[in-house]
Amino acid sequence: MLAQREQIKEFLLTHKKISTWEAIQKFRITRLGAHIYELRKRGMNIVGERKRNNKTGTWYIEYYIVG
Repeated sequence: MLAQREQIKEFLLTHKKISTWEAIQKFRITRLGAHIYELRKRGMNIVGERKRNNKTGTWYIEYYIVG
């Protein structure tokens, strides 16, 4: 089984984006931001975009791999 950070990295490389909710549902990862921070430190070009759920009105971050 891959470590959580590696799971996120592979998912981003394949799907190009991930949200906090996707990370919870697919990988049971609740600290996505911390893993994104570490991946950025290791050279991955990842940006986050704040989005709003139209149904619930809650805010979340969707992370994208750039380049």
